[in-house]
Amino acid sequence: MSADVCAADEISDIVTKGKIDLGLRYRYEYVDQDNALKHANANTIRTRFGLQSGSWYGLTAALEVDNV
Repeated sequence: MSADVCAADEISDIVTKGKIDLGLRYRYEYVDQDNALKHANANTIRTRFGLQSGSWYGLTAALEVDNV
């Protein structure tokens, strides 16, 4: 194989050997106060989306995005 074909294969490995990650976390919280303030309830969900590249000469890159 020529060097150009090998380099193209290595660059394509960055995408093809990468990983996708998706995480969800549900949370419920209740506050019972002993004063004039009202009680409180909260329902939240955290989503996390991540991408990790494949290895290229021993280097990898990662990106994560969180939303609550």
